[in-house]
Amino acid sequence: MSGEKLPSEGWQHRARVVELAALFRRGFAVEAALALTDLLPKVVADGGRLDVRGQDELQIVLKNLLASQERHDWLGLADDLEYELVSLFEPAGAERAPGSAA
Repeated sequence: MSGEKLPSEGWQHRARVVELAALFRRGFAVEAALALTDLLPKVVADGGRLDVRGQDELQIVLKNLLASQERHDWLGLADDLEYELVSLFEPAGAERAPGSAA
């Protein structure tokens, strides 16, 4: 294992995570939460390819996602998905997709 983050093009779930964040922001919490339940095991599996620090950070992000969901803090959950979770799987300085928030 190289200890590096996955290349952005290598993380196949990025687009889906960003899509779910948008659903939470638009008020489709039930739909987004159901889809997130299916996606999280794949994210955890991908986390096995992160270095030890990345795996530790992933655990923190996952705990924050759960806490936001329990509080019904859909905007906080969306932010953690789109910014915190995605950043774990992308190299520093990776460009965001056109039309996504900075």
